[in-house]
Amino acid sequence: MGFISFFKTQKPRGFEFQPRYYDPQKEEREQRIARIKSELNIEEDGQKLDPKVRIRLAMEERRNRTSYSQESSGQNKRIIMIVLALCLILYYLLKNI
Repeated sequence: MGFISFFKTQKPRGFEFQPRYYDPQKEEREQRIARIKSELNIEEDGQKLDPKVRIRLAMEERRNRTSYSQESSGQNKRIIMIVLALCLILYYLLKNI
């Protein structure tokens, strides 16, 4: 088997790269249109939306609107403060022994 690959050279693999284009304005426009349609209870084909679907879309919109990075930074600060307080208490207790 080793001799076969020695005498036959492999063809180079092709490179198939498909570039992707991101348009933030288009995405925002589509989100606004979807939100307005959900507020007006209109589906893509012009029919009224089911109340369950409307509620689900509203919940998804609120979830996407909230910033999780701000929430996590607040939690990180709280954890750091608790750890510092525990370290100070431990230092005070060990210093008095």
